[in-house]
Amino acid sequence: MKVGTLELKFPLTPTRILLLAIFAFGSAVIVYRYAVGLGPSTNLNDAWPWGWWVSFGVLTGVALSGGAFVVTCLVHIFNVRKFEPFLRPAILAGFLGYNTVGLTLLVELGFPYRIWHPWVYWQHHSIMFEVAWCVTLYLCVLAVEFSPVLLEKIRQHRLIHAIHRVGVPLVIAGVIISTLHQSSLGTLFLVMPTKLNPLWYTPWLPLLFYISAIFSGVSFSILILYAAFKTFGRQVPFQLLADLAKGLPWVMGLYLILKLADLHTRGMLPELLKGDLYSLLMWAELLVGVVVPGIILSSGKLRNTFAGLFAGVWLVVAGLILNRFNVSLFGFIETAFLPYVPMWMEVMMSAAIVTGAILVFIAVAENLPLVETEHGEKSHGHHLPPTHSVSHGVKG
Repeated sequence: MKVGTLELKFPLTPTRILLLAIFAFGSAVIVYRYAVGLGPSTNLNDAWPWGWWVSFGVLTGVALSGGAFVVTCLVHIFNVRKFEPFLRPAILAGFLGYNTVGLTLLVELGFPYRIWHPWVYWQHHSIMFEVAWCVTLYLCVLAVEFSPVLLEKIRQHRLIHAIHRVGVPLVIAGVIISTLHQSSLGTLFLVMPTKLNPLWYTPWLPLLFYISAIFSGVSFSILILYAAFKTFGRQVPFQLLADLAKGLPWVMGLYLILKLADLHTRGMLPELLKGDLYSLLMWAELLVGVVVPGIILSSGKLRNTFAGLFAGVWLVVAGLILNRFNVSLFGFIETAFLPYVPMWMEVMMSAAIVTGAILVFIAVAENLPLVETEHGEKSHGHHLPPTHSVSHGVKG
């Protein structure tokens, strides 16, 4: 298919047909939600105005998209140039991740047509005001950072040069904005001291949200990067992925120390021995998302194997998801006066948004110079071990 002077390709495979089917069905459910409102299409109620969408689509989505600002910071600010092949896929993944957050909010808001209000009606005392502005600004930063990929395709070299000249200030702005909104999402829950379970309610919540976004965002980026290289027939720079994960145990260790110090300071450590639902959820969050993957990724022998690296980063992602659900959903069960279980339509709408982002990622990678060229890959010499080699021409 040709669009202007560009020839676009998107061959249909069984996987892509399945993704398109999920996207189409979920999109129809979204249309139904707009037609009938939140009442008939969700199980939200007066006790649960925030449900599945905030836990999964917003809090989890923003945290897992944090890999973009970490990778760009490593390359452009700390000058770790060996990770440069990861820049474009990481930035695209972050950009699409933040778009899924915005689309989720459009579905979740009772008055979605008022989503522009924070940009016009300023409320300086509102954390939501800061989050809205920071997410919007960071989306703009990601769009500018990724634009050279498109401009390269249409040969707009002057514009590319102009963007590169402001590259470092742009990255610094992105890191600052990310720091603000990643932490501010934790600040949101500080207005609920009598509702959120005390195992998770803490003044340190903004800091914990920010640090967890760093190591979980990088872990998720490793999975995305592996998929991007493998799907489009490039040799996977496995050792580079392992090197990217090398610093994760240090950040996870800092997070664990702060978490335990916070529980100790507030006298909550004995609560972990109660054996009730909340203590089990906290143990699961810490063991699955921090302790076990931290041990795996801190061992060079394990981290430098396919099974070890991906077991570690998958566990980190699972633990992050559980943490965000603990803070925003499970931690409110005891104080809520009405029950809440997400309706299948809520989950289906999220599935449509996520599969839409996956399809866009595939289409962009199929038609734009997203991953390193074959020459660029060979110059690094970091590939999967022979026992885990990736055949060329594989399509997702």
